[in-house]
Amino acid sequence: MHDRGAFWSAPPTWNTAELVGRDVRVTVHAPRSIWIASGDVDAVLRACDCAAPVGPREVCTASRYALRLGPDRVLLISETYIELRAGWQTGVALSELHDGMLVFEMTGPGGRALLAQGTEYDFESTVARPLESSRMLFGGLKVAMMRRGTGWRLHVERLWAPALWRWLQAHMD
Repeated sequence: MHDRGAFWSAPPTWNTAELVGRDVRVTVHAPRSIWIASGDVDAVLRACDCAAPVGPREVCTASRYALRLGPDRVLLISETYIELRAGWQTGVALSELHDGMLVFEMTGPGGRALLAQGTEYDFESTVARPLESSRMLFGGLKVAMMRRGTGWRLHVERLWAPALWRWLQAHMD
């Protein structure tokens, strides 16, 4: 059998990975706790001391936050461990993804132009969309997008992170 691994370049060392363009910088980190919750997400958010879920337009600066994926589905992200039990409990299903995702942090004034190359989403619009999902296609890959102060966070499954990284490398100034 042929070794197909020889066709692909090795992924970067994620804890030190950094891309720097003229007006944009991308770094990577792996939050301590990542969960998907479906069902009674309000109860989970209260139990985790987490604010209401956000979409791609709302700015979030908290270290523990929830991204809206659907009407009754959220992605919980925290820099500290969230004590939950995976499985089905009283109206909510919880799945642990701690090692399954990476977060690409994009900062700098050139970030919006880079985002415009990867998605048709209108980041300039000020129309309120309180139930909008944070999940979208970016560079042909599914990500969950969030505004972070003056930048953005792209939450990507670890499996697709090398492909997103290569896309960002190819499109940076």
